[in-house]
Amino acid sequence: MKQSHHFRRYKNGLIKLINPPMPKKRKRSFGSPLYYHGTDKLKAYFIKKEGLKPIDKLNSYARPTSDKTDPSYVYLFDSKDPAEIYAKAASERSGIPYEVVVADIDPEKFELESDFAIPIKGAKKYKGIIPADKILRRTSEGEQ
Repeated sequence: MKQSHHFRRYKNGLIKLINPPMPKKRKRSFGSPLYYHGTDKLKAYFIKKEGLKPIDKLNSYARPTSDKTDPSYVYLFDSKDPAEIYAKAASERSGIPYEVVVADIDPEKFELESDFAIPIKGAKKYKGIIPADKILRRTSEGEQ
């Protein structure tokens, strides 16, 4: 059943959309773990639209967080806290509030490698692009 969208005009001049379109909810793969990537809000927007890409596949605006990172990999964590640390660093560099991107990745389909260059337990790296349909959501500053 298709929902129709109606507008209501109030006496004070405000217009309100009745029955707004609901965003498409992405389904989680059953049993696959969640991984987290810290960045700023602008980059998180494009990650949600285009997928998580290594720096060498992006425009020149992207810079590595560290001299220890390889630009042909994307970096993820298996918990939100360390991703938030990197998100805050990205936010300080860009001056844009930070976000943590949440990805639903099946480790059997995506060959995640442990990253020993990052001294945080649960650091992973993936050589390639993580498609946009694997990005579940973004969490902003202050959200849980």
